[in-house]
Amino acid sequence: MNKLIMMDHKIKTVSNLENLLKAVVNLDFQLIDKKTTYDWIDDILKRFNYMSASKKHKGILKRYIMKMTGYSGRQVKRLIKKQFQTGKLTISKSSNRCKFKNIYTKKDIALLVKTDNLHNRLNGLATKKIFETEHFTYGKKKYERLSKISIAHIYNLRKTTTLIFPPKSRQ
Repeated sequence: MNKLIMMDHKIKTVSNLENLLKAVVNLDFQLIDKKTTYDWIDDILKRFNYMSASKKHKGILKRYIMKMTGYSGRQVKRLIKKQFQTGKLTISKSSNRCKFKNIYTKKDIALLVKTDNLHNRLNGLATKKIFETEHFTYGKKKYERLSKISIAHIYNLRKTTTLIFPPKSRQ
């Protein structure tokens, strides 16, 4: 995949955007990160005066934003509404978002990784049995939380990117 930097600041009219959209039907675009994307969308909406544009021009602007960002129509509509209400698109911190309490610590994940490496990454049930044996039979406190883990959650923790351990070299 090749990367391309597009400078669209010279596009001044909505009809130019419409022509561009017709020309790039078979191309896909993607912006670098969320902040860059939001800043770009904010600039486009202000530059083409979206709120006072005709219905036809609003549709063209929406299609252009969708094409360049890869966002869905609903996403673009929400961002336009947010820009209209606040005057500036910013990434909101999701303070009202429901977050679950973390039960398993980084030490627990490290212990799971260590156990997986020692036992050649057994299936979830076997790994759970190891944790139960270590805690209940041998009385090791560090396995207390992991002894109560569900098998499905073992697989979830294995996918986590919280801790990244290089694979042990076997010699």
